[in-house]
Formats: sequence, C-alpha cells, structure tokens
Amino acid sequence: MTQTPDGVFVRPHPTLWRLALCFSVLYEIMLIYILFQTVHDARQLLQNIDPKLGVPLPDKDYGGSCRIYD
Repeated sequence: MTQTPDGVFVRPHPTLWRLALCFSVLYEIMLIYILFQTVHDARQLLQNIDPKLGVPLPDKDYGGSCRIYD
C-alpha cells in the first residue's frame, strides 16, 4: 500500500490525485523492473501482455514505385 499525502491539487478531488499518484508509482516500478531484465525476458513479458508483439512484421517494398502521385 502506498502512503500518499495530500498534494497541491485539490480539484476535482484530492482522492483522484492520490489515485493518479499511486498508478504513476506502480507504472514506474514496472518500468524499472523491465529495465533490469534481459532483452529476451523483457520481450517475453511484453508478449504476454499483447500476443501480437511476437509476430515478425511483413516486409514492404518502399522503393518499387517512384511515382509522385498514387
């Protein structure tokens, strides 16, 4: 549990700002955890969050057509 004091923001409600601070602290902890993982482990962790991340992208031919207007 995170101890969050009242901040300088009072509107719309101090509880909202405490909740925003707690989420930002949890997000920072998650980023620090991922930072200290190996590249392979971090990619596997992110692949568990979004399965589309493990699929290689298709190759596109960008130099085949030199027309100005398509």
